[in-house]
Amino acid sequence: MRINKTYMAKALAATFLTVGFTACATEELADLLGSTADGGRLSVVPEMLGSEASHASTATRATTENGVDALSENNLGETLDVFIAGGGTDGTGSYWNQYHLTKAAGASIQESVADVLSYNCLGEAPALVLGDKYRVYVAVNNAQTNATIADEAALKTLSVTDADICRHEGPEADTGKGTQTAKRFMMDYYQADWSPLAGNAVHQIQAQLSRAAVKFRVKIKFDTEFYKQLTETDGYRINSPAWRLFNYNTSAPVFAGGDAVVPTLATAPRFSLDKTGNDEYELVTYSYPFSWTKATADDVAPSILFSFDLVENGKSSKGEYHYYRIPLTNLTALQRNHLYEVTATINSYGSSSEMVQTTDVDLQYKVVDWTDEASSIEANKAYYLIVSPEFSSIYGTGARTQLLDVVAPESVWEQKDGENGLKIEAFKSYYYDKSGKKTNITTATPTIDYSEKKIKVISNAPGNHAVNYISFVVYYTVNGVKYSQKVYLKHFPLDYIENIAGWWSSRDEAKWVRWGDSNKNRTQVLQKNQGGSDFFYAKVAEDENIYKIKKYNTKGDKSTQSNYHMYTIQITSTSNEYVIGKPVFNDKLLSADKVVSPAFMIASQLGLNANGCDHDVAKKHCNVYIEVAQNDDKLFPGKEFKGWRLPTQEEIKIIMKYQNGAAMDELLPRIKDGYWCADGYYLQYSSKKYTANNGYDKNGNVINTAKYIRCVRDLTPEEVETINSRKE
Repeated sequence: MRINKTYMAKALAATFLTVGFTACATEELADLLGSTADGGRLSVVPEMLGSEASHASTATRATTENGVDALSENNLGETLDVFIAGGGTDGTGSYWNQYHLTKAAGASIQESVADVLSYNCLGEAPALVLGDKYRVYVAVNNAQTNATIADEAALKTLSVTDADICRHEGPEADTGKGTQTAKRFMMDYYQADWSPLAGNAVHQIQAQLSRAAVKFRVKIKFDTEFYKQLTETDGYRINSPAWRLFNYNTSAPVFAGGDAVVPTLATAPRFSLDKTGNDEYELVTYSYPFSWTKATADDVAPSILFSFDLVENGKSSKGEYHYYRIPLTNLTALQRNHLYEVTATINSYGSSSEMVQTTDVDLQYKVVDWTDEASSIEANKAYYLIVSPEFSSIYGTGARTQLLDVVAPESVWEQKDGENGLKIEAFKSYYYDKSGKKTNITTATPTIDYSEKKIKVISNAPGNHAVNYISFVVYYTVNGVKYSQKVYLKHFPLDYIENIAGWWSSRDEAKWVRWGDSNKNRTQVLQKNQGGSDFFYAKVAEDENIYKIKKYNTKGDKSTQSNYHMYTIQITSTSNEYVIGKPVFNDKLLSADKVVSPAFMIASQLGLNANGCDHDVAKKHCNVYIEVAQNDDKLFPGKEFKGWRLPTQEEIKIIMKYQNGAAMDELLPRIKDGYWCADGYYLQYSSKKYTANNGYDKNGNVINTAKYIRCVRDLTPEEVETINSRKE
């Protein structure tokens, strides 16, 4: 090693066990250090022991995680820098000194010895004073500290930036798997109260280094039953597994107690993965620490996008990928020198779009000290409360049980009925009815399981195809201070309906009315219908007949008769009456007539056609139809919905099945007269029987083609995500 002062050069340690010399000097030590008249020598021994990072935001009990040599996590690298400040009997003196060491030419770190500083610290200026108190800073693997630093204040302003912090160590050929060569981790140490003591031949600083980085270890596996279905029943194999890291921080203070640094969030490239067996995967990646709020977690919290291509056995890939978003922590902060371990169990086909990354995976989290020595975080933060997951979904009919993990101090679990025992309050269970109003129900019950340290929620889905929204607050109180977390659950029945309040309808061509436009067409419509300026209208056919919508006027009168609600239906149950799948269209319906879209929206009666029309006009009407949600709609405020089509016969039957229920009001009042379907037939229902007719007799003559329209549209993956992730 070389020291850029006039002092003797010594070596930089490569191990993280205590390999330094004791205060009792041996002949071997004396030979190594040389002799000085007064024997006041200084030695710095770097160790990888307890983290100096704050545990204030980490609410779990820590275990241990040793550094991994193969990932360069234990490599002290090229530089070690020591800064000493303070002095005086109370530590408030003006002493300032610094030592910058670099690896000697031709030497390897592994060949170095433990002592890295040696000089006559009591005899040479500036001299340390026996018994005085000093503040000691040590930095490793950081070029910015390997320079003259003016004072302690300047030291605290130093920061580290590493755009490639996310990559781990590996051969150059594996850069596509997120590796980089010669990786070094910035490490730091701070001691507030160090003194050289009388009688010591060597005044030693035990520098217990901690890494500035955060480590993630992600394990990805498949649910046993789903994997069997995927590979055996459906005949697929996993192809081209890959991952991508979102929201990792590239900047941090050099020292844990340094000045705050604004996080610089980045997204990593796509990296490929190798399986560890049975299509199980493990990856390691890193970030610098930062914090966020629960409100911004979805946009800011770090996450992994895992993807793969499903290929049918014996066939080549079609490039159809499935995506899963894996949040990397259930907390709201990342701590220096900590490992965040996630086990993700995949139990669905995921999302077909990279823009909508499903979180439909079972997640388990563990946070540990990334050190060689156990540390109880509970001792650092006495009171905390984490309920996981904070938001979860329950599926199916009948009674279902959802277990929530609870992390809290042991004292909370020991006093079930005491002041700081765990409690539940503000419990709510409700659904939204056909008019979008909350309707309270008592079909869910949360209880606390003290033996398993969990909360058990037993829920029965409403028998009306509405979604049961469940929420409550978990809390305990200590010395008058309340620690709490709100929890949300949704219970989805097999087929479920959500309500969207419609505002106005039109089309996207100038000759159709758009509410709010002050063009000539709108003026003509108002005059023709004599509705006055408070009403709005929609055209429903390609001719000049324009009909007033029976909704409500702009003054807020909602007393008129038509149903201005759109409804979404998601179908998950199988049936021998229809096939679940996206209908395929060209000039006519190409897929089987019995197809029902798994997720579709039904237009409100804002799109009614008062006198009926033929099939061609009905199809054109849906092709250009627009319906706009109200600005105060809970799901899609003010959104314009386009891309409508005519329903299949089975979709009309589904609408008939669910309309006039608690979750859906009537949408097909003229079903006896018939509604047009995508296949060119119109469907009628009378005397408990459906009749399909294409409007022609056996000789090809027109019988009656003035039938009615109720448009539908397939929900996009983004819309499905918005609907299903709504908490309340």
